Amino acid sequence: MKPSTLKNKILWGDWSFFGVGLFFIIHGYCINVEMVPLKPLALLLIGLLIAAYFIFFISKKVLASDRKANIFTSLVGIAVLFFGVFQNFITQFRFLSDYSRLRFFLPFILLMLALLFIWLKNTKSSLQKAILFMNVLLVIYIGLDTGMILQSRLFPPERDKWDLAKQHLSTCDSCDKPSVYLVLLDSYFGSKGLKEYFNYDNSGFENFLTSNGFHVVQASHSNYIYTIYSMASSLNMQYLGNVGQPDLSNHYGFITATTAIKENIVCKFFARQGYQINNFSIFDLPFSPSNCTLPLLTGRMQLINSQTMYYKVVYAVPFILEHVGMMKRSREEFFNTFFNNNEHAMEQTLAASNNSNYPPQFTYLHLLMPHDPLLLDSNGHKTKEADGNWSLPRDSVDNMFLQYEVYVNKRIASFITQLKKQTADKAVIIVMSDHGYRGVKPGSNRILPFYNLNAIYLPKKNYEGWYNGISNVNQFKVLFNTLFHQQMTLLPDSIVAR
Repeated sequence: MKPSTLKNKILWGDWSFFGVGLFFIIHGYCINVEMVPLKPLALLLIGLLIAAYFIFFISKKVLASDRKANIFTSLVGIAVLFFGVFQNFITQFRFLSDYSRLRFFLPFILLMLALLFIWLKNTKSSLQKAILFMNVLLVIYIGLDTGMILQSRLFPPERDKWDLAKQHLSTCDSCDKPSVYLVLLDSYFGSKGLKEYFNYDNSGFENFLTSNGFHVVQASHSNYIYTIYSMASSLNMQYLGNVGQPDLSNHYGFITATTAIKENIVCKFFARQGYQINNFSIFDLPFSPSNCTLPLLTGRMQLINSQTMYYKVVYAVPFILEHVGMMKRSREEFFNTFFNNNEHAMEQTLAASNNSNYPPQFTYLHLLMPHDPLLLDSNGHKTKEADGNWSLPRDSVDNMFLQYEVYVNKRIASFITQLKKQTADKAVIIVMSDHGYRGVKPGSNRILPFYNLNAIYLPKKNYEGWYNGISNVNQFKVLFNTLFHQQMTLLPDSIVAR
């Protein structure tokens, strides 16, 4: 083929419906070079190309034009594959963020595609400029991403090049670097809250911790009442600015907090210190996607698929149908999902702790307990809620929560005993919660649902930095000051109420 002919085909040819899928795969791999396996990525590419050709073939029959079918198929591919990207873009604008929700955004996209199809069916335009624009754009984007992949392969970036100076963090080559385990108990009500609200004495569990060398902080509290905001704040060691009301109805704040966790400074600093990041949490972290079991597209491929329309819709449909009463999920399946996720995460953590101490590890274990659903009583038996009776009086729910937390005490005591044994008491272990019990009765003390658990084990027992009343935002500041001789200034221990 002559160069001029090849050039014309690249610039004017009807190939962009294949190019969109190719760019999606190359771009996804480019931004996740070390994290996405090549074999499933290649299989996904083949599937996308087959789907693209099928849509092209059908639309060609209806539109009676290769060019129109190519444009329509290309734009369908863009809408489907980059659906989440467009959602996130709209979310950046607070006055538009509510419209990025699936129930608004999906019908809007489908309507636009329908109008596009009608327009293409009736237009007499040659569409040459549209084809040239799409082809040139794809060539540029694919070329740039391919170049970046080659660069990262030939000249891999060094992790110690991050600019952490603005966080007042610096490496400490002479410091001991023990492995660090963050055991996060979602919604665990701290002893002070248990005493004030339930009149329950939690000294048995605290005595277990102290007898095993832990320092238990008294009257510790979280800064936020919802997990997503609490963990974003804790893992970045700062309050979340300009996110609006910190609740789950604030879509803008939710996305901002999720992004902050995915790019958090704590994991980046540990990595700079030479730590391996183990993620057994419900969140994606820097260098480590979530290992939490999900119904669809789990594991590392989620980094590629999670922004597609397919993923967003298929994941949401069961919840939507259940909400409108058209489908009932198996309560047994629902119970097993939560229970098995917690047990599997603990098993993974113990398995990882058997590895060599070099390099040291930072492990984030996030357990959804005693977070609702309140599945077990104090003896580990299923509750009424686990059996499907979710419409219960507040007093019954309070009692089930307390029962579940007592069970959690027993289960975590067993887990900590195993973890300390496998790490030979040489690892740092933080056992804390993201917030307390959100179900406290209206009119209760404002700080009551923020009271949490905060206990830490240090091999050297140097607990001077941990003071009573410390909040989550200062947890890693104190840890880094203690372990790595940093000089981080602590923030006021405040609560950000909903």
